[in-house]
Formats: sequence, C-alpha cells, structure tokens
Amino acid sequence: MNLPQLRTLLLAFVVCSPAGEVAPQTRNLSLKDCIELALQNNLELEISRINPDLARFNLELSRTAYDPTVRFSSDLSTASTPGGVDEQNRTFLATETDSQIFSSDFGGLAPSGLSYNLNANLSHREGLNAGGPFENSFGSTSLSLRQPLLRNAWIDSTRTTIRINRNNLRISELGLRQVIMSLVTQVERAYYDLILARNNVGVQEEALELTERLLKANRRRVQVGLMAPLDEKQAESQVATRQSSLRSAQRLLVAQAYALKRLLTADIAGWQTVEIIPADSLVLVPQAFDLQASWGLALNKRPEILQSRLNLESDGITLKYRKNQLFPQLDLVASGGFSGSRREYSGALDDLSSGERPRYGIGAVVSIPLGNRSARTQYEQQKTRDRQGVLRLKELEQTIMTEVALNIEQARTVFDQVGTTRKAREFAEIALQAEEKKLEIGKSTSFVVLQLQRDLTTARSAEITALADYRKALATLAFSEGTVLERMKLDLEVK
Repeated sequence: MNLPQLRTLLLAFVVCSPAGEVAPQTRNLSLKDCIELALQNNLELEISRINPDLARFNLELSRTAYDPTVRFSSDLSTASTPGGVDEQNRTFLATETDSQIFSSDFGGLAPSGLSYNLNANLSHREGLNAGGPFENSFGSTSLSLRQPLLRNAWIDSTRTTIRINRNNLRISELGLRQVIMSLVTQVERAYYDLILARNNVGVQEEALELTERLLKANRRRVQVGLMAPLDEKQAESQVATRQSSLRSAQRLLVAQAYALKRLLTADIAGWQTVEIIPADSLVLVPQAFDLQASWGLALNKRPEILQSRLNLESDGITLKYRKNQLFPQLDLVASGGFSGSRREYSGALDDLSSGERPRYGIGAVVSIPLGNRSARTQYEQQKTRDRQGVLRLKELEQTIMTEVALNIEQARTVFDQVGTTRKAREFAEIALQAEEKKLEIGKSTSFVVLQLQRDLTTARSAEITALADYRKALATLAFSEGTVLERMKLDLEVK
C-alpha cells in the first residue's frame, strides 16, 4: 500500500458514519476566523454572558427600595343598638349609625435616608342617637417626614446594598471579559496545536517515504548480492515502525481537530465531517520582552486584579456602614396638615381646602442602644475582613507577577529552541544525504542510514514543535498580561 492510499483509507475511517461513508468537507480557516466563530457559538461563553444580566437584575432589585407605595382603603359599616328601660326604669332610645371611611397613603424612602408619608382621610357618619338624627363629615391631610441625622444619615443598608451591587455588576462584566480572554487564548493554542499536528503528519509521511525508498534500494542490492538480507529486514522493520508512527500522528490530528471544533461550535455533530485546514502557518515572529512593562500591564488589565480591587472597595463600603451604625439614632421628625369638618362631604372638603385649620409639628427622636455591642463587634469584624482583603490582593499581585515572569522566560527559552532545533534539522539533513551517498558506493550500512533517518525525523518534529510552542507561549504571555483582546485587535463591549 503506498502513501496516498494509506492517507485516503485512514481519512475514510475517521469520517465514516453509521449510515455509510460521508465525504469530508474542508474549511480553510484563519486564526481570526476561528476566534470569530468561537465568540459567536461557544457554549461556555454564552453561559457566561448571562452573569452580567443577573447582576444587573440584582442592582435593579436593590434600587426598588426607593419605589414609593400607594395605598387606598375604604370602610362601610353600620352599627345599631336597641332601645329599652334600664334597671332604674329609665328609658333609652335605640341608636343607629352608618359610617363611610375613605383613606389613602403615599409614602416611601428617599436616597438621603428621608422617609416620607402623605396621608388623606375622608369620613362621613349619620344616624340616630339620643339627641336625635345626626350627620357629620370629616376630612384631613397630613405629611410626615423623618430624616436621620446620625445613624443611617450618610449611609444605610439600602445605599450599602446598591453600591455593592453596582460593584458586583462591574465584577460580573470583568468575569465575562476573563472568559472571553480565556476562550480566545484557548482557540489560539488549539489552532497552533492543529497546525503542529498536521505538520507532524507531514513529517511522518516524509519519514515513511524515506524508509520505503531505502527498502526498495536495499531489495535491489540484496537481489544483486551487494547487501545481506539482514539489511533488507531492518528496513522492513523500520517501514512498519514508520507506518505505526504515521497512524499515531493522524489519530492525534483528529483529536486536535475535535479540540478546536469544541471551542468553535455548539453543534459538534454538524462539524463531524468538516476538515479544518488552517490558513495560517507557523512562522517565527521575534518579540521584545520587557518584564517591568509586562508587570505594569498585568497589574492594570488582568480582570482578576480589577475584580479583587472592586471587592476591596465593597468591603470599604460595608466598613463605612458598620462605622455609621456605632452612632446613636438621632432623627429629625416633622409633620403638618389640614383638617375640615362639616355636615356633608362637600362642606368638609371646602373647609379642608380653605386651610383654616392647619396643624404642624417638629421634633427629634433619640435612641441610644446601651453598650451597642452588636454594632461594635460587627465593625471590628469588618475591619478584620478589610485587612484580609488587602492581603489577598497583595498575594494575587505577587502570583500574577510571578506568572508573567515565568511566561516571559518560557517565551524566551522556546524562541531560542526554535533556532537550535532548526540548526539540528539542517545538520541532520546534511548528515543523512552524505550517508546515503556513502551507502550507494558501499562505504556505509543500512543500519546507519536508518538511524540518521530517525534522527532527521526527530529533528523535524522538534523544530515544528518549538515553533508551535513559541506561538503558544506568546498567547499565554498575552493572557497573563491581560492584553489578549488588544493583541488580537478585538474591540468588544463587555456588558
């Protein structure tokens, strides 16, 4: 079986479905194409996009504390008592009263901590009592205000919750940005892994071709008596080994293709027969490295750092609230309104609108919890949490700086390896060519040539692996710096 037939057979096996053999579809995709597909279709990203919406709902829910409340009520009642004679033989008359009471309230809480309530009442009573028939109506309006001056004055639980939820919304947006950065980095690394796998298949194909060519030459030499049969068997053994290595490389290619497909689509079955052909290639792009500059980028762009700082800010908001709760309750209260009373509804309303019966008042309410141990303990507890948050931020900074430094060192090392592996491959090619010429004139052995072929295959694999590792190292470094989106020139509004 020759090499093209072997590749065709394996590819047919990979794309074969239970219903029969399906011809593969090829898609030439650049790295940019893959990133765009992932941003549109990746399931993990779609799940993460919901988190800012949930955080936004929480923020809106906390703001509903300032929504005013309106209440209306009505009460219609009838009360009657029978007449009769008491124990002293005194006669008392029967009574009957019909009442109609209507009231309304409008009240709520203002962002300053001010609570307000506007109340209106209108009632009408008529009936019969000892004095005879009666009828009267009464109306009143009142406005009451209560403004904290110490505790709950500049901050209260509602304002604390709103400010923390606002930070939580920003934290969730940063979390989404982190997921996007991670996804782009995964796509880039998977893309280079796919290129590496495809190139490695080519290396193994070339190695198999070299070994098969040597086997044919050895067979001719054995037939004419210029070589021992053992040399032919050695070449046959190496051909079998290379065929096995080629199959392993092709299986790895399928695995790397699926690893990339999983990132690009939410319908992996629809991509079963799609063969991704990378439009980009592994090229060496030299890059200057500046540790101090990379540290500065990471400490100002990494979403984890920004999230930690927002969490620290939220802790500070809670601490401010806990400190405020140490003060006594001192509230300024004020109220005012008008009332009116006449026989009929219309008269009571006229009396009320005339404003001739005002009433108002102002005062203060003081409440001092003795000991206030609960508020003091919670304040000290929050101060401790703040100190812990500062230390956590510092620890995170140290971790990120270490990560950046190691990634820069990794990129430098792999960059150097690209050069050394390229030289090793060039020297291996020269050595093999020279040894093949010596074999042709009988001054070398098949064993030595096979060994040099293995060395050349190893050198070629090492070179393309170093190239892929270098490109992946640059992607990882960009992720650790927090510059993935800028590096890929992606202008995304993460909200």
